[in-house]
Amino acid sequence: MSGCPFSNAERSVAIGQIDTLRALWRAHRDGLKLPPPAALGRGNLRFRIGRRALLLLMEPQDVRRMLVGGAPIYQKSAWLRRHFGAVLGDGMLTARTETWRRHRALIAPFFRQDRVQGAQAMVDAKVAAVLDRWAAQREPVAVGEDCRLLSRGVIVDFLFAPDIAAAVCEISDLVDDALAETAKWQHSLTMMLPDGWPRLYSRRLKEAVRKVDAICAEIIARRRAAPPVAEDVVSAMVHNRLADGTALTDREVRDEILNLLMSGYETTARGLNWTALCLAAEPAAVRAIPPAGTGGREAAIERFMCEAMRVFPPVYAIGRDATADNDLSDGPVCAGSIANVSVFHLHHAADVWDDPDRFDPGRFLTQTAARAMAEGRYIPFGLGPRSCIGRQLAEIEMCSFIRQFIDRFEAGVAGPPPHPVGRVALQPSWPVTLALRPKAIAP
Repeated sequence: MSGCPFSNAERSVAIGQIDTLRALWRAHRDGLKLPPPAALGRGNLRFRIGRRALLLLMEPQDVRRMLVGGAPIYQKSAWLRRHFGAVLGDGMLTARTETWRRHRALIAPFFRQDRVQGAQAMVDAKVAAVLDRWAAQREPVAVGEDCRLLSRGVIVDFLFAPDIAAAVCEISDLVDDALAETAKWQHSLTMMLPDGWPRLYSRRLKEAVRKVDAICAEIIARRRAAPPVAEDVVSAMVHNRLADGTALTDREVRDEILNLLMSGYETTARGLNWTALCLAAEPAAVRAIPPAGTGGREAAIERFMCEAMRVFPPVYAIGRDATADNDLSDGPVCAGSIANVSVFHLHHAADVWDDPDRFDPGRFLTQTAARAMAEGRYIPFGLGPRSCIGRQLAEIEMCSFIRQFIDRFEAGVAGPPPHPVGRVALQPSWPVTLALRPKAIAP
C-alpha cells in the first residue's frame, strides 16, 4: 500500500487520521454523520487510519465503477460479514461473488416478473388487513411493527409453502433478536478492522442462533425426505441442481433461508414505515394523486413511492472491500481499502436535486430525475448485478400500501415528525406515529 498514492486532491477530499477517528466516532450512533458537512459536494472522501483507507464515493462514475463494472474486484465488506455473519452465515446478502452467484441461480426463478405480478392479490389482501386494524383504532397508530409484520407476511407467503410458514416466522423473530444483540457491539470504528478479527458474541445471541439452527435443520430434513414442493424456495434449494451438477449443502440452505428473510422484508418494512410518514406529513403531495378510476393515478402513485425512497432510502449506504489494486476518478485504490457509497447523500445532493430536502414527487417527471437514475445518483435498490433481487415485489407492496391508504384515510403525524438515523438500515429517531381519520365510504 505504501506505493499507492492517497488521492488526487482536485477530485476528492483527503481526511487525516485524527479527523477520521472523529468521523467514525460521530457515526457510531448515526451513520449519516460520517461525512463532515463541509466536505460534502466536493467529490469523493478518503479517510485513513494507519495503512487502511476508507473511501466514501460521491462521484457517479465511481459509484457505477464500484457497483457495476467493478463487481469482481469490489466484494461484500468484511464489516458487514463480521456483524451479520454470526447470525446470517454466508448467503445472498452477505456472501462474496462466487457463493452469491451459485445461490442466486437457484433463487432467481422465484422472482420472475410473472410470478411477482401474480402476487398482487395476495399483497393487496395483506395491506387491507393491516389498514382494517388501523381503522378500528381510536388512538394514534405507531406503524413500525405493523409494517414489519406486513412485509414479513408478504415474503413468507411469496417464498415459502404454508406448511412451514409458522416455523419461518419463528425463525425471523429469533433472527431479529440475534441481530439486536449484534447491534449492541456494532461500532463504526470496527469498520477499519481487518477480516478475521476476533468477534465477541453474547450468550443471548448464541442461544438465538442455536434455536435458529435447530428449526432450520428440521425444515431442511423435512424437505429432503419428501418429494419437491411447488412454489417453495426451500424445496427448490434442496432438490434442484446447479449448472455444474452440484447442490447446496444443508448449511448453505440454512444460511439462505435467513438471508432471504432479512433482505426480503426488513428493508421493505423500513420503506413502508417511511412511506407512511410521507403520506401523513405531505398532504399536498397526497392531494396531487388523482382519485381512483381516473387517468394518471398509477403513475402518480409510483412517483410518490420514488420520492419517498429518494428522501428516505432504507439502505442508506452500500459497502464493499477492494480485493485488488484499481483506479477511480480521483486516483488509485489499493487492495484492502474499504469503499462505501452513501446512498442517502447521493439522494440529497444539491448539485443534482433542486431543493433536495423538499418532498416533491413531481421531480420524477423531469429530465433531472431520469439523468440521476441513469448516472447512478438514484439507487434505492442498489445498482449492478447485486442490486435488490426483490425490487419488483417491494415496489408492488409499497404502491399497494399508498393506493389503499389514500383511499381510506386522512392522516397527520401525531407529534413532531422523526428524523432519519443511519443504523443497520435508515430508521426513524423515534416511532412513526400517525393520527388517522377514516374517510367516509361513498354509497
